[in-house]
Amino acid sequence: MTYYMMEEEDVARVHLQQALSTDAKYSGKDEARQCLELLAIDPATATPASIELLEKRLHDNPATPCR
Repeated sequence: MTYYMMEEEDVARVHLQQALSTDAKYSGKDEARQCLELLAIDPATATPASIELLEKRLHDNPATPCR
């Protein structure tokens, strides 16, 4: 999550994918999945649903770096 919050997208993506690939259960797994969903959005081809997801995430967590 540190790399995600620092807006280091490539490194964050690798670490988030690694975290999700484990069978271990931990409290941040859903948040990691949500962060990967946001990182997967291409601004050039964002759909209205993608934009809505970004807006909801920003509303729910104003500290998220998806500005």
